[in-house]
Amino acid sequence: MANAQRPAGGAPDGGEAMNRLTPVITVFGSRHAREGDRDYAEALELGRMLALAGYDVMSGGYAGTMEAVSRGTKDAGGRTRGITMSIFDPAPANQWVDDEEKVLNFFIRLEKLIYDADAYIVLRGGIGTLTEVGLTWSLLQTKQIPPKPLVFIGEAWARMFDAFRQDCIITAQDYELVTLVRSPAEAVAHIQQHLR
Repeated sequence: MANAQRPAGGAPDGGEAMNRLTPVITVFGSRHAREGDRDYAEALELGRMLALAGYDVMSGGYAGTMEAVSRGTKDAGGRTRGITMSIFDPAPANQWVDDEEKVLNFFIRLEKLIYDADAYIVLRGGIGTLTEVGLTWSLLQTKQIPPKPLVFIGEAWARMFDAFRQDCIITAQDYELVTLVRSPAEAVAHIQQHLR
């Protein structure tokens, strides 16, 4: 896996993530999920499975599925990292984050979540999640970051990709950069296969 060059003043060259002993998986998802919700339960399960597979987990660090995936990771003995912001939401990270890094704004947060990870998993989300995965996918497409797994979980994303295929101008090669799965177990298995 070759290092990607970071733009001047931007994200690191990709070596930072690759020099760690433990791979880091970024999980994107909604801050609006609550305990008892299906989305929360799915993120909790995902966090546990990632920790048991030997991965550290990084997220936006706040509530919702970010909280749930961090909680699941901690419950299974894993380590968590949260990238929070000092301007948009100065609140502290959720209680299951081991390492909080508070950055100035959303742009720097996106750089950290993307460049400091070895793979990405996408849960159901809103505009913020679309922004995160759109940029990640584009950076993979333009080879601004090394090839890394970008995995979407759930039927909601399957329906979204059906709409993309019908109404967007996206090439077959671009679709090969992403993987759609039905469950956290499939997502973790896919990442394990690609990060050996």
